Amino acid sequence: MALYDPASAIEVLFEAVEDGMQKTYVNEVINFMRHSDGEYESFVPGPGSREISIVVRSTDPSTLRRQLDYFRRSKKHLLLFLSTFDFVSEVVIKDAKQVLDTTSAPATAISFSCFGDIGMMMTALDSRTEGIAATTDANGMDGYASVLDAQNESLYFEIVAGDLYMSPANYMIIARAKSTGGVADDLTVRAYDSTASSATITAAHTAVVGDYLYYISEGSITATQDGHTMQIGALKATAGANAISVDMVAYVQSSQNIVIPAAATETTVTLSPTADNKIRSASATTVYATEAYVDCGASGAAVNRCLLQFDLSEIQSSATITSATLSLYWYYPAGATRTNDTVMEVYRPSSAWNTSYVCWNNRASGTAWSNAGGDWHDANNSSQGSTPFDSVTFAAATVPDNAFHDWDVTDLVQDYVDGTYTNTGFLLKAATEVSNYIAFYSVNYSGTGMRPKLTVVYEV
Repeated sequence: MALYDPASAIEVLFEAVEDGMQKTYVNEVINFMRHSDGEYESFVPGPGSREISIVVRSTDPSTLRRQLDYFRRSKKHLLLFLSTFDFVSEVVIKDAKQVLDTTSAPATAISFSCFGDIGMMMTALDSRTEGIAATTDANGMDGYASVLDAQNESLYFEIVAGDLYMSPANYMIIARAKSTGGVADDLTVRAYDSTASSATITAAHTAVVGDYLYYISEGSITATQDGHTMQIGALKATAGANAISVDMVAYVQSSQNIVIPAAATETTVTLSPTADNKIRSASATTVYATEAYVDCGASGAAVNRCLLQFDLSEIQSSATITSATLSLYWYYPAGATRTNDTVMEVYRPSSAWNTSYVCWNNRASGTAWSNAGGDWHDANNSSQGSTPFDSVTFAAATVPDNAFHDWDVTDLVQDYVDGTYTNTGFLLKAATEVSNYIAFYSVNYSGTGMRPKLTVVYEV
């Protein structure tokens, strides 16, 4: 249902989780980031430690992939909540890959390394939770939440002695909540020892107005409490005139490394092309390396495409690319409309090309494209595929606005930087190539402020 990064308060909600969870036991060394000191250290799972694999679905798989890749590359220490399995654990992502299918919500397979024993979660909708009954809330987990609006109202579930109990260990008690008033210390998140009639792990929080956030209280269950009945939940502590919506409560054994570090430093670089070329079907052997423009679409029988190359060597291979934007300045045909829309798509050239020789027929001196007009791979890594990394539509009825237009190439630049693929630049073409010619200034244009650019934001 949700993946949460306590260090940056980033939440990823899964729209659907497939039935079934694969579990294996591991004893391998895993490098992960301890947030308490910002250093890498080796973690060796003990007996009973798990690696789990799940399949999730999202209607925005490219965004999900970027988020998962960011977590995986940075070895983030995360919390995973799966209400389908009453499951919660501290995890790091080992692998994430898209499963190609034709559904409207494509599948993504993810494997996690878990820390220690798993915990348990319940949503407000779950019949095993007690306290204030759930009401509908579109932003709540499972679409429901319990609204606590009077002092000492609560949402909780019990770990019952003699059935399933919390063994001596360090724990995090977690509530996902929001408030209407932001009253100070009005949300208590706790493990209450019913056997001893005392709050074993407890802390007061000020629930933020508006969006759901996670509120965590940390502490220990001692040997003297082994086997006691515990209530895991959230409670409205004051009589303040506000309401707290709680949609999930949970507990998990804690490494107690969840301490928010200083914000990561982002670096932004703006790059100019080292080369750009247009290629034309009507001039299949002509090299256009010094033109002041690059173009796409079709004019009459002539089909036009373009290639751009940027030097990414100044970005470390370990960098996490948070955004990469390719920008082209649309200027032509000046004041004129077109018969058809121009849907400009960006792809990954399948092989290196040489700006001094590349043309419609050839990519280098004496080396032809396998497909005249260029070889490419799409966002699904399909050769000559039709799923672009991004596209921008220039409507037929519009005229050039003499402004930059942007393509999101974050995923592709990440793959180039970390060495997944050799940096072959970008190939741009129209989705259909009929009566929809347009042109952009190239790196050779005299006005430097209107040349193509690639803006990359990254963390190391």
